[in-house]
Amino acid sequence: MVIPPRIIAERCVHSLLETAGCSACVDACPRGAWILDDEALGLDLEACDGCSLCHPACPEGAIDFRLSLAIRDDGHHPVALAACEQSGVDGVGERLPCIHGLGLQEVLRLYRRGVRQLVVALGDCDACQRGVGPRLDRLIDSLNRSLQQSGHPPMRLRREGASAWAALRTQSETLPAGPLVSRRGFLRAFTAEDERVVDSLSLLLGGEGGLFDPPGRLLPDLTEDAILPWVPVMVPQACSGCDACIRVCPHQALRLQEDEAGPAYWLEAARCTGCGLCQDVCDRGAVSILQWQVQERRSVPLRQSRCPSCGAPFHEPEAMKREGRALCRICSGTDHQRNLFQVL
Repeated sequence: MVIPPRIIAERCVHSLLETAGCSACVDACPRGAWILDDEALGLDLEACDGCSLCHPACPEGAIDFRLSLAIRDDGHHPVALAACEQSGVDGVGERLPCIHGLGLQEVLRLYRRGVRQLVVALGDCDACQRGVGPRLDRLIDSLNRSLQQSGHPPMRLRREGASAWAALRTQSETLPAGPLVSRRGFLRAFTAEDERVVDSLSLLLGGEGGLFDPPGRLLPDLTEDAILPWVPVMVPQACSGCDACIRVCPHQALRLQEDEAGPAYWLEAARCTGCGLCQDVCDRGAVSILQWQVQERRSVPLRQSRCPSCGAPFHEPEAMKREGRALCRICSGTDHQRNLFQVL
């Protein structure tokens, strides 16, 4: 039976900004079940096979599937076990539609709970329709570069055949059935009994309160030169100081802050989810987002001015070069001469 995803509509970037350009779920779906047009974003339930690949693709955690893992103790650290539907493993609750449906959030939550090894049983990903997109091994490789850069042990991905995996599974303590990460809104559809199960699992994995945390905030003990999943970049010379990006950012990865040195745009890459709203709303192309990079610029100093044309106060990056008078963003794009006419 195909179990479709649960959608948390208020998290979707298309609910936050009408002109959002995100198509992550559409691009991730191997069956074209997600449909995005000028009117709406929708899911064709007949086309959806429940592969769960749209779940890790969504930058705001708006798509959830019921996923579960088994946990065992190898004497050093807890070990997580999961198998895909094509692995040949039968009759266990830890079979996932696709191993690659595990996302960075899930892996990081397991890591924060002490798991240092993820043991998986796979089918032939190269021959599978679901194996054409981003894969779990590449995600963990990128994560391990970040962990090792900050002096932390890596997360090991270990592959086993169906029989060896099943043998390990028999030695394991089973997690309660339920979603791998609890979400607000996801809980609303459950009965009171189900909610208790979900809550116990969220506590185990570190999802207290069911809040969506940007992956960078789940990384342990970040250093100054930490490699982060998403890094917002601002080009001061192209910025007009309109504040559109800081108003639309749902996690304050970009924000306006004042201190003794004066106002500045602050960029906190650990809060970025890569949703792209800041890029979508910037009409100057001054903002972009990099993936798995070190954050080099953390602030953009601003200078405060008063427009000599309209008298309104405004600010703009100190690095912005202007020719002629420093007008506000509105007046600099307005031809005031067109409103004049000769009376005499």
